[in-house]
Amino acid sequence: MGNRPKQAGDPWRRFAILFGILAVGSELSYYGVVLESSSLQVYLGVLASLSGAVLSWIGHDVAVEGVRISSAQFAVEIADGCDAIQLCALLTAAVVAFPVPLARRLRAAFLGLLWLQSLNFARIISLFLIGTHSPGVFMSFHKVIWPTTLILITVTTWVGWVLWGYRGVAGRETNGA
Repeated sequence: MGNRPKQAGDPWRRFAILFGILAVGSELSYYGVVLESSSLQVYLGVLASLSGAVLSWIGHDVAVEGVRISSAQFAVEIADGCDAIQLCALLTAAVVAFPVPLARRLRAAFLGLLWLQSLNFARIISLFLIGTHSPGVFMSFHKVIWPTTLILITVTTWVGWVLWGYRGVAGRETNGA
């Protein structure tokens, strides 16, 4: 009586519920805490400084002041929402909620954060270069192309991780481990 049969949908139902809770929690935290924190401005300033250093290294004469990167031709400010924190939080929520061993989830969350932050860093640099060399397409890249690309990459990263992460677990389950 106490041993009810395991339903095939149970792990996915648990995943959906846990992911929903974590995703809503991360959004509430982002809008309620992170956006109001001085730490976010420090983080955005670090992104600007690192981006400015790379731009200088590749031959652009830029100045960085706070969150602003400027040259004689173009200037950009790294503002709230240009931080990839929400995408990182959603990917982390999906990874943490997925029913595989904790060590795999933690490793995937860490690598996913590095991956998305690296892409965001490349996005910032590319947007400055686009604004400098092709200002007519800057807004398209800033508002449509890069955001869409980052969302697709985030989803693709998670799906790829699920296929990789679940493969090892599924094999052990069928062998009784």
